[in-house]
Amino acid sequence: MNEDNVNKIFEIANEKVFNGVPKFKLEYFVAGSNPTPFHKMKQYLMELKIKQSSFLHSEHLVEKKKLEIEIAQRKYETEEDPLQKQDYKLDLLAFRRDLKILEENLNGALKEKDWLLGLIDTMDKSSEGKLPDGTRLLDVFGNEEKEDQLEREYWINRLAKQASTDLLAYGRIQTGNIDAIAMLPSDMQKKTLQLASDHTARYDVFMKEISQKTINDMRIGYIDPETKRRLDEIKMPVGVTEEDYTKKLLQSDNVNENNTVINNKYKEE
Repeated sequence: MNEDNVNKIFEIANEKVFNGVPKFKLEYFVAGSNPTPFHKMKQYLMELKIKQSSFLHSEHLVEKKKLEIEIAQRKYETEEDPLQKQDYKLDLLAFRRDLKILEENLNGALKEKDWLLGLIDTMDKSSEGKLPDGTRLLDVFGNEEKEDQLEREYWINRLAKQASTDLLAYGRIQTGNIDAIAMLPSDMQKKTLQLASDHTARYDVFMKEISQKTINDMRIGYIDPETKRRLDEIKMPVGVTEEDYTKKLLQSDNVNENNTVINNKYKEE
């Protein structure tokens, strides 16, 4: 590898690769994992508080390191002993390296803070940022009565989702979630189990429909390029995504009549 390419790689690694929490993850996994808009907004606000604290701390460390560099620079310039002067020079190199890292942390904290502010503003302006009666979610915080009401909704949704996950994966609700649901007031237990049942049934039907389309595709050896790329990226066994392999799975003419793309390709076969 030539030196220019090596330097370019280090430049990308040191200056262009963001090592914080990506915006997509903040939106869909950090806050989006919450099953109610109220807790999603609450998570955004909690994350913003953490990032603001991190930003202020990094800002302090950057200014302190700049001061250390200035002090070390003065010592270096006024020192007459060659060995001590060399020692101050090494200190300066270390301090400047540390400053670069601290400035990267500061920029990362600022970027995440700005993302969170933008996500909060977007949610606030959307229908998700308001209660059915039109109250802004941002105006709910501090209102203990409304927060308690929304907390009840949160636990119904959360436990229903967890129970549904159990049902889809194991066919029955696991001990931990059954125990948690049993701790709810009786009226909330019924709502939770009903919601879990609704979610499970609809998800199961949806998955069967998708699976049937996949099977029909495999019977005629068809795979769309995007799906093939994604399957290869998640490391499917060698050959499974190749057309010749999937053609071997053709067992009957029972192809879904509603799948126009598959019908056309099947007729060609």
